[in-house]
Amino acid sequence: MDSTQNSSNSFTRKRALLIGFCLIVLLALIFGWSLGRVTAPVAPQVAEPAVVAENSSSVAQTMPPVRPWSPPKTSGSPMSIAEQKAAQVDAFSTFETRLRTDTPDAQWSAPAEKNLVEAASEPALTKVGVPENYNAFCSGHMCKITLDFANKSQADDWSDFYPVGMGGTLSSVRTMVSPGANGKAQLIIYATRPGFEKLLADPTTTAPADPGPPRR
Repeated sequence: MDSTQNSSNSFTRKRALLIGFCLIVLLALIFGWSLGRVTAPVAPQVAEPAVVAENSSSVAQTMPPVRPWSPPKTSGSPMSIAEQKAAQVDAFSTFETRLRTDTPDAQWSAPAEKNLVEAASEPALTKVGVPENYNAFCSGHMCKITLDFANKSQADDWSDFYPVGMGGTLSSVRTMVSPGANGKAQLIIYATRPGFEKLLADPTTTAPADPGPPRR
């Protein structure tokens, strides 16, 4: 009798252990399935900044027209190199005369010269090359800037880029690069106050030596 009871109790314990084990396995499966259904956090989407195309029209409006010196047109045969040099000297001699005979206006010329110096100090420009000598002079309606460079390449680059910073001060620009000794070069720039572009007309074009009182 005792043996039968012990066997029954042992079976009951085993069944209880088996049922408990099955419950544990079932709970583990349910828990694992629940974890599998948890949605991973989604990183917030950050909109990429839109690429804005450069407004070329606004750049053009702020940059004064640059006109490197070119030989005057002739109806006959093309000018020789010697004739071109002579015409160039004559043109810039005329600009120099117009500058020296221009009516002074310190209220305009002083800020204009300051703006030209600041434009020449822009880091983007000085990376191209730093002039060995710099001089800016403004009268009442015109300015002249001379810059000496170690080579012609730097002078040519400044001839292209420097006028970009003159947009708020000057309206018309004429440039000339003159080669010097030992590969050096000088950049000569004549520019006008807005409204007085005729002062940089070619010598064959009539232009007033004195445009009169400065506009306020």
